[in-house]
Amino acid sequence: MEIQTGKAIVPILTIAGCLYYLKTLTKKPKLRIKSLHVYPIKSCSSIDVEEISLTNTGLLYDRKWVVVKGNKEAPNHIVYTQRQLPKLVLVKPVIKNYGEEETTCFGEKIEMKGLYLILKAPNMENFYMKIKKEEEREEAYMTDVELFGETFSGIDEGEEIAEWFTRYLGKECRVVCLSESTNERTMPEEDIKRMPAVDEEIVEKTAYVDEHPLLVTFENSLRDLNNRISDSKSKITMKNFRPNIVLEEDPSSSSFLNHLPPFSEDSWGFLKFVHKDITFVSTGKKVRCVMTTVNPETGIKPKGFPKDNEPFKTLMKYRAFADYRIDRPTFGQAFSFPTSNVNSSISVGDLLDFVVIEADNNKKEENNNNNNEDGNISGEEELVDEDDDIENVSEEELKSEKKLDQSSRIYLDHGRY
Repeated sequence: MEIQTGKAIVPILTIAGCLYYLKTLTKKPKLRIKSLHVYPIKSCSSIDVEEISLTNTGLLYDRKWVVVKGNKEAPNHIVYTQRQLPKLVLVKPVIKNYGEEETTCFGEKIEMKGLYLILKAPNMENFYMKIKKEEEREEAYMTDVELFGETFSGIDEGEEIAEWFTRYLGKECRVVCLSESTNERTMPEEDIKRMPAVDEEIVEKTAYVDEHPLLVTFENSLRDLNNRISDSKSKITMKNFRPNIVLEEDPSSSSFLNHLPPFSEDSWGFLKFVHKDITFVSTGKKVRCVMTTVNPETGIKPKGFPKDNEPFKTLMKYRAFADYRIDRPTFGQAFSFPTSNVNSSISVGDLLDFVVIEADNNKKEENNNNNNEDGNISGEEELVDEDDDIENVSEEELKSEKKLDQSSRIYLDHGRY
């Protein structure tokens, strides 16, 4: 009798084990930070880091400097980006704190002390600039910077770095640093309203980013995009989208039964760190522009209009939304965070939970009614930015394009990195 009872228990335990295993397989997966990226100078290359601090404008040193048009005496300095000067992406920055010991950077021996911004670019000597805090500057020459039609004040970084960039770009320019004491840049009002309700004060100020303190992208979405691009030579990397944080599914918590679909990030209202008291708050999808078509390895922007080049061409077929911009696709999700998280650090490998928020202005929906198979806007002429570099576009193409008025153009510029 005891033997028969034991035989009966075996299948019960087996069923219980299977149910537990199935529950594990279908449990909501976690996310993991795959990589972190900071872009000290707007439109230049990134510094890829293992750990970085959050500040009152985003990630530490992110878009702290801009290259601007004109000489020191110019009344207003318009910011240069890759859409006018794509070779900016080939400028590789390093930020390093040099101590007593002898060290090297880009293969050169360094004998200096303090925190330095080092720049490397093709056919240029390396450039070294000591980074000074605002209160450490004996004289701070303030100048106006124009970004997306708005004017802000910044600190001119002097003659040496201006001369270095002028020689590299072949255009007279200056380099301006964000002034923390006078910075008044904030996220657009419409994106602040789009954030889900929170009880804490949220970081709204920004450095020289386009709009938001943080840009987050998801590996599964990039994989889906590349699967849709027919030309194998046009495959895209995350560098085209210039994110701050790249997320992937945590392998230890995901399976074939709970796999996250591409563009799941559209519905992430919050990202909560598992082992840290840090929360990211979504400000919505990220609208993209012509800069996504610039090759980040060569600094070459393809000829013609964005609609003819990847990844813009393929994204327009399924990632344009009426509640954002019907004439521009989206890729990635913008975030901010509570002011209580300022000075906290995030690291590669950190685990995050996501909280799904379904809202009318953040619904994930295909826009097949507005886009035809070629990704063009049905019933409308294709639009082009007045600021776009169109010197490589034929006269016939240009005549067929409809230019935007000034107010529309300024909004359209958002998405430029």
